[in-house]
Amino acid sequence: MRSIMLCRAAYLLIYADLAQEVGTPVARELRRAGLPTTLDESPDSYIPVYQAMNFVREVESREGINDIGLLAAQRLTCDRLSPYLAGLTSSASTLYDLFNRFATMIRLENTSAHASMCREKDLIRITISILGNVEPRKQRYVEWLQAMLPIQLIRDVVGASWSPVEITLRSRFDPGPEVYDTFPETRILVGSESTSILIPATLMTTTGRKDNDTRLVINKMSAVPQTLSQRSLDFRESLMVVLRSYVRESHLDVYLAAEIAGTSVRTLQRRLGTLGMSYSHLVQQVRFDAATEMLADPGQRVMDIARAVGYDDQAHFTRAFKRIAGISPTEYRRTLRST
Repeated sequence: MRSIMLCRAAYLLIYADLAQEVGTPVARELRRAGLPTTLDESPDSYIPVYQAMNFVREVESREGINDIGLLAAQRLTCDRLSPYLAGLTSSASTLYDLFNRFATMIRLENTSAHASMCREKDLIRITISILGNVEPRKQRYVEWLQAMLPIQLIRDVVGASWSPVEITLRSRFDPGPEVYDTFPETRILVGSESTSILIPATLMTTTGRKDNDTRLVINKMSAVPQTLSQRSLDFRESLMVVLRSYVRESHLDVYLAAEIAGTSVRTLQRRLGTLGMSYSHLVQQVRFDAATEMLADPGQRVMDIARAVGYDDQAHFTRAFKRIAGISPTEYRRTLRST
């Protein structure tokens, strides 16, 4: 079974903001799409891409929003990126160095994303691909963001008015005046083989910004992004990562998990069985992992942590925690203080 395609919640929040502004009942639509309703509290959590696209499609259809992908891309700024990726503009020596490192870290934004650079005479093409079966009609919701991601990284170094020589998009459509108003000096090509931007090769020698930007503070990020930057997640890992975004729900329904995985409940349970675990055990592990991270913060009460990871009362949480760790949450916290 393939790994589940995931992206950071921060990107969906851009569309949710657009929906909120036109009066869409966002929480209701998120639930209808099978998405967590507390995304604004955890923009660095990971959500299923297909469910996110379904949310965007419904908002566009119900509200009659044109070019919703472009509207979202116009709102993309570096503070929407993971601290690991946003920090590249401050830590990279040159833009060439930045994009070499960007290619290894883009999976922090979308687990199925791939970036590459290639020389075309005196120009360099930066291509951003999503490696998965994305329906052509949904592709247009995300490809503007794909193109805007490297654009914003460059703008963060050279200035907000910079634009590429060319933008290519895979979707086939007639670019409206909004597109040319946004990129008046850029050649826009649609129906292309890939989503990319074309920039002068000389730009790559531009030195990065050196400052003490607070975006470099990454100690609040979980260990998951570090794993993603090193390798792709397998199916079990991707399911556990995405379920972390739903952990506040008191009941992580197996039917929802099967929908996220794009399969039937029976197939999901059979697949987990071959990995030596049941769905209920996987959910317990997800809640446990979330709880251990929260317990490391002495400012959080055990009672509040219990609710935050989906337990109705502290006693139930303590019993579940003890089944995995062999000690209570309070005792576990005590061991952290002694190390």
